[in-house]
Amino acid sequence: MRRILLIAAASLLLIAAAAILAPASLVDLLVSRATHGNAALAGAEGTLWHGRATLVANGARLPIGWIAEPWPLLHGRVRIHLEPPEGAVGAPRGLIEVGGDEVVLADAQITFPAAMLGTNPRAFIRPAGEITLTSQALAWQPPSASGNAALTWRNAQLVIGGAALALGTVSATLSASGESMSGPIVNDGGEVEVGGNVTLTAPAGIDVALTVRPRAGTPSLLLQALSAIATPDNGGWRLRWRGSLR
Repeated sequence: MRRILLIAAASLLLIAAAAILAPASLVDLLVSRATHGNAALAGAEGTLWHGRATLVANGARLPIGWIAEPWPLLHGRVRIHLEPPEGAVGAPRGLIEVGGDEVVLADAQITFPAAMLGTNPRAFIRPAGEITLTSQALAWQPPSASGNAALTWRNAQLVIGGAALALGTVSATLSASGESMSGPIVNDGGEVEVGGNVTLTAPAGIDVALTVRPRAGTPSLLLQALSAIATPDNGGWRLRWRGSLR
């Protein structure tokens, strides 16, 4: 019996050591599955629990570093502390916890290329610029979601066919309540004036309603492109998009 216990203890130690020393490259498999192959990790260093890599999606690259907590995994949750890799300026930071359809953010600031939101780098409409998500506390846990988050899209552009529509700086402040999270969208500068609202609903629905109005000097090519994809509305255009973040 003593020998059996010793063998069992040694086996558990080997399994624990293998998990602790598991290479960071294993995270690439998790990222690929979670994004259905739309994103990947490059140059992973360290271990599964404490590492660094570059997130790659639609040709855009973002350096990230992480520390993962093992115990939440026992409850089917992933709890990660994002930390900027050494020498990486503006890399994501904060706490992210994910379990099922639930997401919790704390002291988070995540800046990433807008191109990462595109599903196809050759799509007819593609975003460009840089987006920053900040949140001191957000618990996306419908039906009891709470907290808030701010989105700032700098040098915002929509590439429509062969034309780039400059939107200046686009901002949205979202508040979570019950089963949804919503807030207004406005912009500062750019070739057109943008206003509207965005609503997120459980588990992954998104509804964006925008009104776009031309400014003085808006290129005629862009006006033609907007006329082709949007509904005319009192000297401007209405755009509505409903879909899923999955």
